[in-house]
Amino acid sequence: MSNETTKPKEIDKLVRTSVIFTMAGMLLVLLFLLAGFQAWSVGLGVFLGMPVMLAGVGLYIFAVIRDLRFRKVLEDD
Repeated sequence: MSNETTKPKEIDKLVRTSVIFTMAGMLLVLLFLLAGFQAWSVGLGVFLGMPVMLAGVGLYIFAVIRDLRFRKVLEDD
């Protein structure tokens, strides 16, 4: 396989992973909000949900930058 066909597959995998992370984080934050700010839900929603959600957003930004570099939109002149 050439390099041109493997890069988009890697980027697609990164985007899928970032969406899964973001959705999992959002579900944990939603659980925190629906539980009425109880002590156990703070641990899940704030201390686990927010970092997972931010990791998903970070992975998405990384995948977009990588894709833009692959397609030569971001050129280093």
